[in-house]
Amino acid sequence: IQRTMGSVFAGMGAVTMLFPKEVALLSFSKEFLGEQGITAPLKLVMQCFGSQATLCGVLILSSEFTAETYQTFGLAMIPYFAFDFYFWNKGYLTNFGAIGDAVGNVIFSVCCFLGYKQLS
Repeated sequence: IQRTMGSVFAGMGAVTMLFPKEVALLSFSKEFLGEQGITAPLKLVMQCFGSQATLCGVLILSSEFTAETYQTFGLAMIPYFAFDFYFWNKGYLTNFGAIGDAVGNVIFSVCCFLGYKQLS
């Protein structure tokens, strides 16, 4: 369970870190990006975001989770669902961006539920 979480986190993060322009083009609407499209600051922010997600994945893979860890992590995932819906509804995220992130969030949440149940 923990390996799945860490692998998905590290994998999604690595793709964003290595291909920030492509991920941004797939994830953000043209209206959000504006006429300038992918700017150097946006590329940098995407790479930082990907680096942090990769680091989180490596941390998950190298740590020993307890029931409390799974519970806390799972509860901390709740705002991400609201984020995806809010920014998709505002037109900032493409369908691909919102659904792609939501799928990852579902995987993390299900893993947290299963891990908590297994260790409780």
